[in-house]
Amino acid sequence: TDGYAGALTLRDDLVFLADSAAGIKVFDVSRPELPLLVGSLLIDGYADGIAADDRYVYVAAWTGSFRVVDALDPAAMVEVAALNSGERAHGVALGDGLAFVADFSDGLCAVDIADPDALHLLDCALLPGMESVGVAVAGTLVATADRGAGMNLWDASNPAEILHLGTFPTA
Repeated sequence: TDGYAGALTLRDDLVFLADSAAGIKVFDVSRPELPLLVGSLLIDGYADGIAADDRYVYVAAWTGSFRVVDALDPAAMVEVAALNSGERAHGVALGDGLAFVADFSDGLCAVDIADPDALHLLDCALLPGMESVGVAVAGTLVATADRGAGMNLWDASNPAEILHLGTFPTA
């Protein structure tokens, strides 16, 4: 890759790669022994985290922005929306019409993506000293990987008011 590969996600036979300053790269892996680059898109900021659904790719950009890209045709991707989610967006995970963004010192942010053309920031939950760099979602449970703190668990049953369940040091 041209950049610094930060994260990737799969959709069918396509791998979407967050490739830092090189933006988004898309590879057809229907023949795994011969991945084929089928599309790329430069975005504003450094693509660090990425998630995909049937049509869109959601990118956490290190400049503090959350970006939505129409990737129905990977050879002709188009950015359709952007939202400033805080200082430095590192990771993104999807759950039930929501994107959860690990946004470094701005913590865990919930974004309503039901209408990708009209993003709505619902909440950002943070703890003092927290530096969120990764995120995963299962139902209403959200986990963040936090530099210096380990793992935090969150209840997102009300995404407009994310509740901290606990911090679990990993060292």
